[in-house]
Amino acid sequence: MLVIGKPQVTSVDGQCLYSVDVNWLDKTDSLWFSVDECYAELLSNTCEAPLIGLLIPAMKGGHDIRVEGRVNSSLVVRLNKTVQTLLIDLIPGLKKIKISCDDEYSDGAYIRESRGGAAAGFSGGVDSYCLLSDFFMADRTSDNKINYLLFNNVGSHGKADSELFERRYNRLAPAVKAMGIPFVKVDSNLSFFYSKGIGFQQTNTIRNASVAFLIKNKIENFYYASSYMYSDLVIGRTGDMSRADPVFLSLLCSNDFRLSSEGSEYSRVEKVLKIASLDQTHDYLDVCIKARSNSSYTNCGKCWKCMRTLAILEISGDMTKYDKVFDLNEYKKLKFAYHAHVIRSKDPLVKEVKQYAKEMGYRFSLSSKVMALPFLYSLVKKFYLNF
Repeated sequence: MLVIGKPQVTSVDGQCLYSVDVNWLDKTDSLWFSVDECYAELLSNTCEAPLIGLLIPAMKGGHDIRVEGRVNSSLVVRLNKTVQTLLIDLIPGLKKIKISCDDEYSDGAYIRESRGGAAAGFSGGVDSYCLLSDFFMADRTSDNKINYLLFNNVGSHGKADSELFERRYNRLAPAVKAMGIPFVKVDSNLSFFYSKGIGFQQTNTIRNASVAFLIKNKIENFYYASSYMYSDLVIGRTGDMSRADPVFLSLLCSNDFRLSSEGSEYSRVEKVLKIASLDQTHDYLDVCIKARSNSSYTNCGKCWKCMRTLAILEISGDMTKYDKVFDLNEYKKLKFAYHAHVIRSKDPLVKEVKQYAKEMGYRFSLSSKVMALPFLYSLVKKFYLNF
């Protein structure tokens, strides 16, 4: 059994620390989240955040969960039934477990400090900027407007790389300050509880959703930037949990707190073209999967995310706008090999690039077409693209 204790909130060196004891595997560990003290009022006094964050590790080991703190009763029902069923479909190998709570409260019984309000995560990527375009830049007055942006340390910066987390936050902070939105840095040791067999990409949505419940004291809506169009969603085995976001996040909602996946109405190409008109992205766009500290460029220009984004920008004629944040020389060295990948790939997001090139009358070079031939393509991927 995995037992989650009641939360404790303390102040340490300018940080407000939310922590719970976790008794499992014959030992007691501490799960914690922290924010700057000025954001202490955001923190909930319930146990939904650790329960959601630890659900997959518990299911992986087949450990039933008992929660000593407060949890919404309708959420407990969904976690015991539909949520676990969906997770097992997405990640085979997880086991059905039983969740019990010592202190359940009904919908509407949670008293937050203020009504309304919305928050969203912000990584500086294409999806994040697209969401901001819709829910902040184009909507500054309604109840849907974003009031807080979150920058979370739940696995995307490596399991124990706090330096990279801080560096990425500090790089984006001026961009968020210019927009006039509070930028909440949420540090955590949640990744400590995830074994090597459960990667971040496979569990990214539920990890970030746990942070949404952590700060629900002043918000009622949490917007999660989608990665895939509705037509590309997968309700089945996948290595990327975000392919089920609209369905999964809807199951975590209760009457007093709503999570929603936003942006699935846009294709990847449409998102890139949409944000290319935002001047701020020319200086702050961050899509790279490589963590580098010895380069003046935010984006390496040669990883699969960089190359996919740059291919779209090249076709649209917007690529040179991003010469401050992308190493364009690296992209140019490999672009013919990447174009071969665009021609051959069955990935839905890459197939969009191929379709966009066709619509724009963009012709791939003969070199790329030759590299895309079956007997050469595997060698191109191995020796040039390395992904």
